[in-house]
Amino acid sequence: AERGIFMLYISTDYVFDGKNPPYYPDSKTNPLNFYGRTKLAGEEAVKSALESCIILRVPILYGTETYPRESSVSSVAASLMENRGGTFDDVAVRYPTHTEDVAGVISRILDSRLNGKMLSGIYHFSGDEKYTKYEMALVMADMLGIERECISPDRKGQGGADRPVNSRLDSGKLAGEISLRNTPFNAGIKPVLERLFRN
Repeated sequence: AERGIFMLYISTDYVFDGKNPPYYPDSKTNPLNFYGRTKLAGEEAVKSALESCIILRVPILYGTETYPRESSVSSVAASLMENRGGTFDDVAVRYPTHTEDVAGVISRILDSRLNGKMLSGIYHFSGDEKYTKYEMALVMADMLGIERECISPDRKGQGGADRPVNSRLDSGKLAGEISLRNTPFNAGIKPVLERLFRN
C-alpha cells in the first residue's frame, strides 16, 4: 500500500450461498464451503492492504485445460470418456465461463487504467448460459460420440462439499465500464475436447 501498488484479485461465485441469485458486487456474502471462505478471506486481505485494487469474481472456468481433470468442466468430460456415460448432477446451476473471455476482461480493465479510467472495487464477470453438470454432459457427449441414452440426471442433490445451488453473478456493473465478450459454451468447449481427447 505504501508504494501505491495496484492489484487485481481473482475471486469466485462461491463467496455466495446460492439462495438468492443473481448476485451483485455489493450482495451479502455467505460462503458454504472452505474454498469460498478462503477466497472471501483473500478479498478482505486485499481490501485491507491496498487502496488501489479490483476484486474480480468469476464462476466455473474452462478453456485452457492441459489435462482432463484440470477443471470441473473437463472433469465431466473425463468421466464421460472413462465410463462412456454416467450420472451427473442436475440440480446445481452453473455458468461456464471461458478463460479467454476472462483474460479479455482483465486486459480491458488494465487498458482502462492505463488510459486514466481508474476502475477499482468489486466486479463480477460470468458466462450468460446456465447449465447443470448433466446438461453440460449432454452437450459434450454429442461432441465425444457418446450416446445420450447412457447419461442420467441426478436430481437428488450434490454429494461431497456444500456448494451453492445457483450463484449466478450479475455482470452489469462491469458491462457499464468495459465491453464484455461471452463465448457460447458449445463453441468454446469443442476445441478443449478436441485437444484433450484427440486420440
